[in-house]
Amino acid sequence: MTPQEFTEKLRDLYGLVGGDLAELALAKPANNLFKEIRKRVFTEGKNSDDSSIGQYSTKPMYVAKEMFAKPGAFSPRGKKGEVGDKLVPTYQLKRGVIKPTNRQIKNFSVVKANNQPRKTMYLPQGYRELRDIQALRTDVVDLTYRGDLKKDFAIAKDGQAYLIGFKTKPESMKRLALERQFGPIFYATQEERNKYLQAASFSLNRLTVGTLNGQIITPTFE
Repeated sequence: MTPQEFTEKLRDLYGLVGGDLAELALAKPANNLFKEIRKRVFTEGKNSDDSSIGQYSTKPMYVAKEMFAKPGAFSPRGKKGEVGDKLVPTYQLKRGVIKPTNRQIKNFSVVKANNQPRKTMYLPQGYRELRDIQALRTDVVDLTYRGDLKKDFAIAKDGQAYLIGFKTKPESMKRLALERQFGPIFYATQEERNKYLQAASFSLNRLTVGTLNGQIITPTFE
């Protein structure tokens, strides 16, 4: 290769920096990093230190039906022996007030002393019990309660870089709340960073040598 040809190859290489360098050299390492983080967090329940995210709270709580991922698991109840709770045959009035009736019984309702329906369910074992009664995982902190957080977690190309994070503000705020409670979760672990840097360096070196040798390098997403 003559000095002039070598110079032209370098110009071709530098031209890629303002074009598709990220796509050609970083796409595969970045996508692999994203998959590893997603698996660690949503399947293995591990944080950015590669250890368990934490444990679910067992602090007693009242839960409304809207908080259930599986509404069929909801059953209104107060504390055991709580004054006022009773089961009565009922009918529904237009404004949603439930009262005892002597008419044909169609259902029963849990009501308080004032005959207003109980709208919450008391869980003596707190959030852990909320997951248990819905047959959801409690062996690890599983962040896929309804699946919204996992669906929103994504990777996207931005100029000559790849960004990993959340697409919408509500899920991003949810992530911040989780990390305030449990500590860093979605940052790459040291091992994940090392693997990414090693793969990215290999890809950049391959692109450089390939360009100087006149080869055509195409992106891969495997």
